[in-house]
Amino acid sequence: MAECLICGKDADSLALDTWARQVGCPLCGNYVCADKPAVLTLRLAVREEGVAQKLQAYIRRQNLCEVTPIFVVASSPAPREVTVEQAVAAFPTKPDLRFRLILLNVYLVQKCDYDGVAELDYSRDYPVFFASGRVGMVEAKHDLESEELLRDAGSHQTMMRVRLTRKGWRAVEDLLEELQRGGERIGFRRRDADG
Repeated sequence: MAECLICGKDADSLALDTWARQVGCPLCGNYVCADKPAVLTLRLAVREEGVAQKLQAYIRRQNLCEVTPIFVVASSPAPREVTVEQAVAAFPTKPDLRFRLILLNVYLVQKCDYDGVAELDYSRDYPVFFASGRVGMVEAKHDLESEELLRDAGSHQTMMRVRLTRKGWRAVEDLLEELQRGGERIGFRRRDADG
């Protein structure tokens, strides 16, 4: 076991060469740091307030889309590569976009199954809700419920169990159409862009 470069907790880590490493963190997700500058940039960046939360949300969202982001230090990274700055900038600041992206994340967690239930662990899945912890995750859930986009499906002490409503499904369908037209502007990279 090694430590995650973002949250500092135990994570699986595979050295790809002297500096490059692939990390599998239960909280932050799966990501790759391509080289020494990327590792150092990531370690410095997470010291700034709010950056770790934004990186966790970015990585988990990419992982839900079956993409493992590769962090690099470059002005124009290749399709699967991203700079720390780009990942941080992809964090949704507008509530409407944030809600739509949470719905999309829930859709992906429930494996695109209309009758499915998304099961999320309060202790490690809060980045899926763009939250910094359990409290923020629960607040976002309540906001989505009040908008009739999401409903509880039997949550308990350690697990949030939710299901998209019809209105939530329509919001996801609209967002998926937007992504088909080029979702880069809202921080998504499609799988077919892997090069």
